[in-house]
Amino acid sequence: MQTLLILGAAGGAGVAALDIARVLGAVILACASTQSKRDLCDSRGANTAIDYSRRGWYRDVMDYTSHEGVSCVFDPVGGDYIYACV
Repeated sequence: MQTLLILGAAGGAGVAALDIARVLGAVILACASTQSKRDLCDSRGANTAIDYSRRGWYRDVMDYTSHEGVSCVFDPVGGDYIYACV
């Protein structure tokens, strides 16, 4: 099973990635900065929605994946968030 981490999952590109990943059967970890955005991700089929605006958010990713990490990261946002994913 493939596991996808989507940064900016509530934006246009993020929602598209979420929809495609859901259809393909991936486990989806959606990152969004507000509760309303995370609720949107949940409603679109994310397996979990993570608040990446708070410090240490990447620990939630590791906890959810039993410390295995993800297969792939989709980052339409850019910037420093990607460094926590490597």
